[in-house]
Amino acid sequence: MNTDVSTTQIAINYVVAKGCVPLVPVKNPKDADEVIGCLGWGLTDDEVKLLDNAADMSDKGQIV
Repeated sequence: MNTDVSTTQIAINYVVAKGCVPLVPVKNPKDADEVIGCLGWGLTDDEVKLLDNAADMSDKGQIV
């Protein structure tokens, strides 16, 4: 599992893993660093499934 990345970077790579193109606003150098940190890695199939399951539980009002 990826551990040296931010929640934002995970979210962006999740969108990519689902086959979409994320449109991320970059307003300052910190934002640019977040986007650059998304390059060169991706979520594994198991990590995507874990996030999918968490989203399903959240939709049902269950604690994740």
